[in-house]
Amino acid sequence: MNNLLGRGILGLAGISLVVQLIAGYYLVQRLESGFSATTVGVALVLELSSFLVLSLFSREFYSRRGLKFSQLKITGLVLLGQGFSKLVPFGDYIAQRYYFGKKKLDKGVVFDYVITLYSFAILWLVGLFLASQVVVTFLYPSEASDTFIGKFVYFPIGFTVLLLVIFLLRHNPKLKAGIQKFCIKTFGRRGASPFRIVAQNSKGKRRDLMMLLPLAVTWLLESLVFALCIYSFGINPPLILVLYVYFFVKLFRFVPIFPAGIGQIETVASVLFAAYGYPVLPVVAGSILFRLISYWLPVLLSVVSLRLLLRAR
Repeated sequence: MNNLLGRGILGLAGISLVVQLIAGYYLVQRLESGFSATTVGVALVLELSSFLVLSLFSREFYSRRGLKFSQLKITGLVLLGQGFSKLVPFGDYIAQRYYFGKKKLDKGVVFDYVITLYSFAILWLVGLFLASQVVVTFLYPSEASDTFIGKFVYFPIGFTVLLLVIFLLRHNPKLKAGIQKFCIKTFGRRGASPFRIVAQNSKGKRRDLMMLLPLAVTWLLESLVFALCIYSFGINPPLILVLYVYFFVKLFRFVPIFPAGIGQIETVASVLFAAYGYPVLPVVAGSILFRLISYWLPVLLSVVSLRLLLRAR
C-alpha cells in the first residue's frame, strides 16, 4: 500500500480517537440516564470471545494447508490480523504475510485465507442483514417516526435493492475483470473463487460448514457487543432492531463515503435509531463506546500479539 496513503489513514484514525474521547466525555456529562459499567464489562468479554470463535475458522483453514498452529498461536494471529485490519485496508493480510515471511512459511496461503475469510464473512453478513430486515419489517411495520427523519427507515431497503443488483451482475465479465484487477493491484496475484479454495481442501460438506460457521457466530457476538454499548446508556430498543441497525452499518461501511470509515458507525446508527424515534445522544455515545471496544482494543492487542508471535518459536 502506498506509504503516503497509509500514513494518511493512520493520521485520520489517530485524530478520530482524540475526537471520540472528547465527544464521549462530553456526551456522558449531558446524559441523564447514567452509565452501566457492568454492561460494558460484559461487552468486553463478548468482544474477546469473538476472537476465540474466529480462531476456530483460522485454525481449521491453516491446518488444511498443512500448518499446525497451537490454539494460543492461532489466537495471536487472529488478534494480529484483526487489529491491523482496523488501521489499514487488508491490514490482516499485510500483518499475517509479514509474520509468515519472518517465520519462512508459505506466504501464498495467507492470500487464500484472506480471500476465503472476507468472502464468506460478507456472505454471512448479508444473510444476517436480510434476515433481520425481514423480521423488523414484520414486527415493527409502523414504528417509524412521522417526522422527516422517519423516512430513513427506507434507506436499508434501497441498499437491499443494490445488493440484489450486485447479485444479478455477479457473472458479468466486466465485474469479474474488475475484481481480478483489484486483486492483482492489491495482492499481486489473481483471485480464486472462495468456494473453489474450500472445495480443494474439503473434508466433507458438514465439516466445511463447521469451519465457516464461526464467521457467522463472530458477527452475532459483535452485534451483541454493539447492543450492550447502546443499552449501557439507558435506552432499550428491541434487540432485533439493534442487530438490524448493526448489520446494516457494517455493510454500509463498504461504501467509501467517510475517510477510513471515520464517523460512519455513529452517523448511520444515529439516523436509523432516530428514524424509529430513539434519542440521538445515547446512540452516539453507545456507538463511540462500541468503536473504542471493537476498534481500538484489537489494535492494542495486535501490537502485543505481534511482539509475542515474533519471539515465539
